[in-house]
Amino acid sequence: MLAHPDTQPAGRRRLLDETVRLLADLHIAPDVGTAREGDRVSVRATAQSADDAVRIRVTCYAHGHRLTDWNRIRLAVAPAAQPDQLWFLPTLDARGQTLGALPMHEGYVIAAFHRLPYRLRLADTQTARVLQQGQVLYLEQHAGGPVTTRSVLLTEPRRSGPTDPAVLSLDQPRRFDLGDGLAIMLSPREPGLDVAVEVPASAPAGARLELLAAAIDAVTDEAALLDRTALLLAPDATRLAWPAIGEHNGSEDTFSLFWRIRPPVPTTV
Repeated sequence: MLAHPDTQPAGRRRLLDETVRLLADLHIAPDVGTAREGDRVSVRATAQSADDAVRIRVTCYAHGHRLTDWNRIRLAVAPAAQPDQLWFLPTLDARGQTLGALPMHEGYVIAAFHRLPYRLRLADTQTARVLQQGQVLYLEQHAGGPVTTRSVLLTEPRRSGPTDPAVLSLDQPRRFDLGDGLAIMLSPREPGLDVAVEVPASAPAGARLELLAAAIDAVTDEAALLDRTALLLAPDATRLAWPAIGEHNGSEDTFSLFWRIRPPVPTTV
């Protein structure tokens, strides 16, 4: 098991925590601006009508001109009438701003997520090498699918591409520290992942950890939602199987993992 602590300074992490909380469930309407202010940061969102689309701009201001890793969070927008239909906005720039165009709706809801500072790759390929008549014969099986063969002449040099330090292969259990005593463990399974959560005693009863997996285009920064899931933050309900991520993502693909804490759902009497 390898641990990957969050090396971000505590002050910057708390600023981003507050930003995610301030943007949670922030409602905006076309041509109407909305703002919220916290102790460390202020946020403002506007939706400007343009032909048959709406240009949504979100700006985050760090009080005191603090140095902030805005790329450690990612914002998404959903129509108010369809809160599960998420569109990702471009990554916040160094000034804490993002701008995206969405189809026209009567209203929108902003969502903000923390992002793990790694791209992840599933490790679901079982490969065997067999020497056969001057060739190396590779037998491959992806996510329990049919076995395929690929042969390479022994005279052909086999070179691996450059290693990207930002990519982690989930070929063994890996632990990620999310801060304030909260951590997740991602373990390989066929297909997909097992997810386990270490819950601090300070976690509010009934709160949920929401996880989103998305494929990010390295050139355009466009994000496509692969799947989402959630776990109740309680000692007896902190593990789940996430097979769907394996169905949407192959062993040669990378994806980013986003997360946020959702507060307990109020109970009505």
